[in-house]
Amino acid sequence: MNLLHLPLITCLSITLSSALAASFDCQKANTPTEQAICANDDLSALDEQLSLTYRAHLGSPELDPGQLKKAQRSWLRNTRQRCEAADAISECLSDAYRERIEGLGPGTGADAQGHDWKKALRITHAAPGYDFLLDMQPCAEQTCEGPAYLGIQHTGSNEVAQAMYLPNVFLTRQENGEPLVNSARRYDYQGVINAGDFNFDGLPDFAVQNGNRGPYGGPSYDVFLFDVAHQRFIYSPELSALTLENLGFFDIDGKRKRLITFSKSGCCYHEMSEYVVEANQPIEVKREIEDAAGGSGNPEMVLLSTEELVNGKWKTTSSRQVPFKEMYGGQ
Repeated sequence: MNLLHLPLITCLSITLSSALAASFDCQKANTPTEQAICANDDLSALDEQLSLTYRAHLGSPELDPGQLKKAQRSWLRNTRQRCEAADAISECLSDAYRERIEGLGPGTGADAQGHDWKKALRITHAAPGYDFLLDMQPCAEQTCEGPAYLGIQHTGSNEVAQAMYLPNVFLTRQENGEPLVNSARRYDYQGVINAGDFNFDGLPDFAVQNGNRGPYGGPSYDVFLFDVAHQRFIYSPELSALTLENLGFFDIDGKRKRLITFSKSGCCYHEMSEYVVEANQPIEVKREIEDAAGGSGNPEMVLLSTEELVNGKWKTTSSRQVPFKEMYGGQ
């Protein structure tokens, strides 16, 4: 299923304009902002999507509902309302809504018992001890994309222990039609759910592909860590950011307790970084750099160097030059 050889067939599994409507009664719209939202299907969908995201955040016990309500009122009053004075109110509102949804991130406190999971796609064997219910608009294509609810069950239980509202999920199916999970092959389709112990606390964590917003159109993820204090999964913006800044999902070195990322710039600069995780925060501690873009000062040589964080300061611990032809043959 290499991306270089297979066509990317994408089904917008929940088209916002058709599956979602405004979060308020459009028959009572009486402000320019409300009227603009009701007159535009995409804006109506964004309004409803923000409402669902916001409500899913209100149910998260690790968040302060008072602060969340205050921030939302401020956004409605200061950010959204300013669009009424814009020449292009629809464009202004679209940007404002997308930024707010992005800023909130996935909502981890959706109503688990009040949601109807009957049509959800069941994903088993992705994470030890858990099953997942992915509720998004049905799609038979190889890839599907759109908003979704995610239910988390303990294996063997029929009760949904936690529910999330995810503004966007990117699902890839295998040749047998089953969802692809636990796959992080670079330059290839990756798993809709990738699980592992990301913070090395001995408990399973997981990530959901939220699109292809990484470098060079690569996959990006929402990462969730199990929080012992609340006995539930919480969103990690810091680990999620690693997938936005690097090529695909990070590798996990359980023995050395390191997360490993890979990045590049064009054809001729590659960098592999290692992170330790302290208090759920990734801290970069090592870089291995392959620079064929002139870093050696000689176009026929490739500079290979290693940098490490030593006592809080970055130091070059090794450096050597290798002939270009030795590294890349006749390229």
